[in-house]
Amino acid sequence: PDAAAKTRRSPDFDTLDAYFRREADNDPQPELHIRPSKRAKYDVVARVLASAQRNGMRKIGFVGNEQFM
Repeated sequence: PDAAAKTRRSPDFDTLDAYFRREADNDPQPELHIRPSKRAKYDVVARVLASAQRNGMRKIGFVGNEQFM
């Protein structure tokens, strides 16, 4: 693993909620791109997606899925 991967922490969900609320109010609304990783914990990804949806983000997509095909 690279050095950055060793120092990554789970996101602060209060900060993430505030970010999604702010971005959801933009017109046009930005797209949220999720890039899959084998090392990502499912529960963290699920919480991020739920936060985005709960806070009004409507343009959510996955990119880079072809690496798993």
